[in-house]
Amino acid sequence: MTIKSINVRIVSAALLGPISTIAIAWLGAAFEHTLREPHNTKYLRHDTFVAHGAVKHGWFVTNTSLEWTDRLSRQPGEYDVRSGFVPESGFPRWSQAWSKVRPARPPGTWGDWAHESGLYETGAGWPMRALSCEFDEPVQDPVTRGAIYTPRGGFALDCFEIRDGARIFQPRALPCRPIWSGLLVNSTLMAMLWFAPLSIPALRRILRRRAGRCQCCGYDLRGLSQPLCPECGRVFALPATTVP
Repeated sequence: MTIKSINVRIVSAALLGPISTIAIAWLGAAFEHTLREPHNTKYLRHDTFVAHGAVKHGWFVTNTSLEWTDRLSRQPGEYDVRSGFVPESGFPRWSQAWSKVRPARPPGTWGDWAHESGLYETGAGWPMRALSCEFDEPVQDPVTRGAIYTPRGGFALDCFEIRDGARIFQPRALPCRPIWSGLLVNSTLMAMLWFAPLSIPALRRILRRRAGRCQCCGYDLRGLSQPLCPECGRVFALPATTVP
């Protein structure tokens, strides 16, 4: 195995790593609909607004939903009114639930009631979430009466519709915003996994050469006086023990 061949395999694995990471994230975002039960939480970030939301975890996708209100509720047991209260651990670090500034989002128009501003997020990837995107509150299609979500930082897909006594819509998109920690970890891991199979042909040639066989077809070359494989015609270097 020459230095050149090693470099070629390293470069190939380094390219395949992020490509595989993006492919896994997009496949998960496109096809994973069944998520585990939500982790509901209510929290306060500042003295000026209250937010609440939920997190749904899947194997390849994490979905979050956040809603804000300008009215600071002081009802006992409804919210923790401590200033600077940190979201519970169910919210991933890439979520805007950890933002110190309330994102400006328009209210939705879906359904027969007034929506407050809200935000839906999708993080996709495995083993860590590597890409993300977000959605505003949906608007209602006047014909189908379904929800239309417009993604920010991703390519829109058709909503996944759940029918269980009511029409519930789950926004979907191919996320494009990098979650740098997950993207780097996943790409490195995938590159290492790709390097192993890419090195198999070179390793096999090394083992065949040490065993005195043709690197190409495995024919036994011991005892031959000509540097030519009689099986496949490949020119090879004569072993040091061969007598011309």
